[in-house]
Amino acid sequence: MIVVVASLGGGTGIGSINMVIDVCADYVGKAVMAIVSLPNPHIDENINAFEALKEIVPKLEEFREDTEGNSYRALENLIIIDNKKIIDEHIQAVEKGTIEVNLSWDRYSNYKVASVLHEWNVATTLESINRSMQRTSKINYS
Repeated sequence: MIVVVASLGGGTGIGSINMVIDVCADYVGKAVMAIVSLPNPHIDENINAFEALKEIVPKLEEFREDTEGNSYRALENLIIIDNKKIIDEHIQAVEKGTIEVNLSWDRYSNYKVASVLHEWNVATTLESINRSMQRTSKINYS
């Protein structure tokens, strides 16, 4: 599986993610999973993220066919990470003293993303869960 990661607030991530997903799915021949992060609340960035998601989400149910007649999904999985939620959790954890004060929010954020990927890895290695996941599209919110 190829994992494509982008931020949806500015221009670079949202300007390229759909093309990268298509190239990976169509020409590399591997299943594609996207991890996208929502921007901190700001009207322009929220509009950018919404417009990008309008193009990404339908790919979860879009089936394509290769030159040999094999069917594949344009996008297998989508994980949406809410930066604002992670920042707020970090601030609360520091205030409550449940994490080290010197643990910066970006390291905390990396930990949260790694935790999601770890859980995904564990879940997809379990045969019973893996079979059911192959039949359905999943959107995961962190």
